[in-house]
Amino acid sequence: MVTINSEFNEMIRETKKTLHEIARLEDDYARYYERFMSIPGIVYGERPHTQSDPYHNPNVIWLDKMMETEKKIKELEVKLVPLDKFVVTLSEQERIVMNQLVMNSCSGTELAKQMKVSRTRVYEIKNIIIRKWMNQ
Repeated sequence: MVTINSEFNEMIRETKKTLHEIARLEDDYARYYERFMSIPGIVYGERPHTQSDPYHNPNVIWLDKMMETEKKIKELEVKLVPLDKFVVTLSEQERIVMNQLVMNSCSGTELAKQMKVSRTRVYEIKNIIIRKWMNQ
């Protein structure tokens, strides 16, 4: 049996996976950019590439990888647009709780202390967010 809470939790899990994947791809992009900008040194004993070879310039490989990674990042960011639109509709307290749900950076008790509300209030806010998410 699928409940509202489990659907919401699945959406949170998918968002976390997407954000993690975007962070990984951004690291890959930075590494490819670094290699693209580096100047290769002389390699003795290696045959020179001919002009008929489309990859005679090793930087083309890194440029291709950068473009491919950038495309994947944009595709993943599109998956986050509905959540971004939803978060804009939330109140400030609801945004704080939603951010903690997605980032999973602290427990409900710690969040209650930060927000200076009771732990029960944090869970009430979470339930309000779930209801709003279901009614959108």
